[in-house]
Formats: sequence, structure tokens, C-alpha cells
Amino acid sequence: MAAAILVNELEQNALELVKALDKKKFVFTVAALMKNEDEDDWRLVLGVPEIRTKGMRGALIQINNIIDEEELEISLTDIRLIDDKDDVFTLLRRDYATGSEISRVSLTGNYFNGQRIPDSIIYRVN
Repeated sequence: MAAAILVNELEQNALELVKALDKKKFVFTVAALMKNEDEDDWRLVLGVPEIRTKGMRGALIQINNIIDEEELEISLTDIRLIDDKDDVFTLLRRDYATGSEISRVSLTGNYFNGQRIPDSIIYRVN
């Protein structure tokens, strides 16, 4: 029960951050709260264009500044940045897309082209 409350709290905070990132024009094409099966926890996963080549430092500084400005109850340890060309995002984009709007769609036990997608709450797949 306590784990469910923590996930619900993280979900609300993650959604608030996604909206704030959008408002501040932070560039991301995928946003989802995803369960890390190995560690049995959840993280806000953001697909950021060219993160592999540009690095994460600048993006993390930008996100941290937005968290501080908006006084959000989420920390950088709750966030994972991945290049938006990652295989999981490519699969999601091919079979499922929300467009540029922020939505809230739950995926549980889903497979796309034979690859398991972690349990997720999808906010954007663009």
C-alpha cells in the first residue's frame, strides 16, 4: 500500500514536471513514467533528441532549474534521460503515438514487435 501511494505521488509530480518542461520549451519527444523492473521503482523517462552526442549535463541543469523555479516536488534522481532514438521509444513511436499533446495512458505488460515495454504511464510519444 505504501508503495502505491509513493508511485501515485511520483506520478502527480512527474506530470507537473512534464507540463512545466513544455511551458519552458524544453525539447523532448517522449515522456513516460516507467517502472524499472530490476530495482522495482519508477522514474520519469524523457526522450531527449541527441542526448547521446550532446551529453546530459546541460539538459539536467535546465531541468533542475525548472524544478527549482516551479517549486516542484521531484528530484533529478527520479528522472532518467535517454536519447529519443532509443529502441524502446522507436517501438512506441511506430505503434503508438500521442502527438505533441500531453496525455495519460497506462501500459501494463505490453509487447511491441516481441519486445516487452516496461509498465508505463505515457505522457507523450511524438
